[in-house]
Amino acid sequence: VELYDSATGDFFGATTTATGGTYSFTGLGAKDWVVRVVGAGVTSNRTGTTSALRGVMTYRTAWNGSTHTGDGNRVGGDNPALLDAPDNTTSQTLAALNAVPGQVAQNVAPVRTTVGTLSGIDFGFNFSTVTTTNDSGAGSLRQVITNANTLGDDTTLNQAGRLAGIEHVVFMLGNGSSAAGLNPAVNLLTTNGGDAMVASITLATALPTVSTSMTLDAQLQPGWSSVNPRPIVAINGSVGQGNTSFHGLTVSASGSTIRGFVLHGAGGRQISMTSTASGNLVQGNWLGLNPQGSAVAVRGVHGISVLGPFNVIGGNTAAQRNVASGNGSGGIVVEAATATGNRVVGNYVGTNPAGTAAVSNYIGVWLASSANNNQIGSSAAGEGNVIAGNDELVVACGLECIQSFLPEETRTQEEQTLLEQLQFNPYDVVVAVVPGL
Repeated sequence: VELYDSATGDFFGATTTATGGTYSFTGLGAKDWVVRVVGAGVTSNRTGTTSALRGVMTYRTAWNGSTHTGDGNRVGGDNPALLDAPDNTTSQTLAALNAVPGQVAQNVAPVRTTVGTLSGIDFGFNFSTVTTTNDSGAGSLRQVITNANTLGDDTTLNQAGRLAGIEHVVFMLGNGSSAAGLNPAVNLLTTNGGDAMVASITLATALPTVSTSMTLDAQLQPGWSSVNPRPIVAINGSVGQGNTSFHGLTVSASGSTIRGFVLHGAGGRQISMTSTASGNLVQGNWLGLNPQGSAVAVRGVHGISVLGPFNVIGGNTAAQRNVASGNGSGGIVVEAATATGNRVVGNYVGTNPAGTAAVSNYIGVWLASSANNNQIGSSAAGEGNVIAGNDELVVACGLECIQSFLPEETRTQEEQTLLEQLQFNPYDVVVAVVPGL
């Protein structure tokens, strides 16, 4: 913890917190100061914590001109687009720290001392909050996934308004508004050459695999709207163009949720679900499209590939619908003998997000011959897939996996013949390649 003269920015001194987080400075007199917490020195109190994990400030106590009060509207610090400056080992002024390109003293609070003791100048940090579109560092998606994979005690977690007992990644990217928790001076959403405001995370390398249960729900990012449920957080994997082993997001865990992202540019799968990925929920994502909802210049292999069992891809509302379009091979691919009991429902495959024009995959939905007992579409309201505008097959499936569509015991001879000839679920709205669609 560092202390600076508010008027001059001069460095007064530094101290280290005791067990429990308490700290103190003496000999201050009546004066205005700036207290700074160096983010790299803050560790989680959960099991598994290491010095490589980084959290972000979510709370501070600050002087507001008349009193010291709690302030929760600086989530991520003063400017989450920049890195937190390292600890001040050379007695630099605060201005000198902030003058270094790409960094800022991130976690600061103004305070006022008078005669006597001032106490209760508190700071809070969280290790599950995404506050920057930077590829790495505190508050980045990469760092937060690393934190979640590493930290233990998940069963004790209980975030307000969210399911207890699982890690919830919280998206708090500044959008220029005064939404609770955000600094209105920070706006990380841009148009990227289109009309949609999107926070775009451009990867330098592949993200860590999601290897422990967690909820990544970008639909809870401030500014997302259920009225127009387009994703406003994008993961740009274009650094991996041409590399079929480079995936936008890889999931090997069970019981996770991936919701509300634009995933595009990766040379392999935009989402890759391994053979151990079971019981996961994938909803509300655009897989292969750019943030404007159109095709990317260089297509990856698949929108999503599923090798594990009992996953749900899609849902029955517009907000739960995945749009898997513009991919070089399959839009949605269920492959391998380990992929069983999966449900693919309510998605748009091969169209734009509105379902009004083609943005083709080579194949719409692809079921490998070894992938049995999976469900593509449903008679339930909203659970039919729209599979249209694709280059070749609407649905590709070996005869061994015909049972993925309709249970054999309920199949009529007519249905059996239809499935063998057309190989699609009659509950899906399947449209052949038609000009304009």
